[in-house]
Amino acid sequence: MRFRYIIFVLLSLSFSVNSTQIPAENFSLSDIQNNQQITLSDYHGKVIYLDFWASWCSSCAKALPLFKKWQQELGDDFVVISVNVDEDKDDGLKMAQRLQLDYPIGYDSELKVAKMYDASVLPFSFIINKSGDIHYRHVGFKDSDEQKLKIIIEELLAK
Repeated sequence: MRFRYIIFVLLSLSFSVNSTQIPAENFSLSDIQNNQQITLSDYHGKVIYLDFWASWCSSCAKALPLFKKWQQELGDDFVVISVNVDEDKDDGLKMAQRLQLDYPIGYDSELKVAKMYDASVLPFSFIINKSGDIHYRHVGFKDSDEQKLKIIIEELLAK
């Protein structure tokens, strides 16, 4: 059984990683926690986990604390930037406060950034390499995704 899991992870990594390295489109959003401007290009040179979520999304609620843990564990060359797409900004803010999220959370009130990234399902996330290219795209979230995503991030951090 363990052998099958290892093969699955290796195959997933080999077919999931975007080999064309498409540049991540730059955007600026207001942070729902402090109203400061979040601009993606300000984080160039870091590995970025870009995540789109909403307060009504149960998978999002499960994943967001994990991203906070990664932000604390993976060092200064890694950053989580999340984009909240709730209709009401207060819903996203309340969830961020309840989960004690301490990374940048942009509010995409008109879904411009979500459309730019084709984030039509939640959660929807991207791993962006230090050069600012989209390295990996991930739809949804389940417990078994944690290890696979962290391996990809750690590989990019080692480069």
